[in-house]
Amino acid sequence: MQISTIVQHMDKIASTLSGKFIVFDGPDGSGKSTQIARFVQRYREEGLTVKEVREPGGTLIGEQIRDILLDPANDGMTMPCEMLLYMASRAHLIEQEIKPSLERGELVVADRFVSATLAYQGTAGGLPVDVGTDGSTPSGTAPEVFCRLRTGDAVAVLATNQ
Repeated sequence: MQISTIVQHMDKIASTLSGKFIVFDGPDGSGKSTQIARFVQRYREEGLTVKEVREPGGTLIGEQIRDILLDPANDGMTMPCEMLLYMASRAHLIEQEIKPSLERGELVVADRFVSATLAYQGTAGGLPVDVGTDGSTPSGTAPEVFCRLRTGDAVAVLATNQ
């Protein structure tokens, strides 16, 4: 599909994105931050109110959980403990930021969500993770659109080392 065609489609869908929840996910170095920034800028220019959130984090408590998860001093953390911390951060983010933003009719754009738990703590971490196949959470909040970015290992390594 040509860029001009994509832009035309983006113009048409801008009015349908209010009150929607979109997740961008992919491995470190896949360009999530770049694509999220472009996407958010584009739709803010179209007049939409956009709420950006990230996992883990996005709230005061979520950022504290993020600090715990990323602290090298906690390298002995077990995989079940890690998964529960991610889930706690997500639960708080949903209640404090995502749901209220959706109720106000804002477009919510997330840097990672349930899919990250499935990939990192489930598949990579060896935990049996049963959160359903639709990406929903115990609160019933699920993204309407899921954008998974892919990249080759060499590209990701180069991107994360810059």
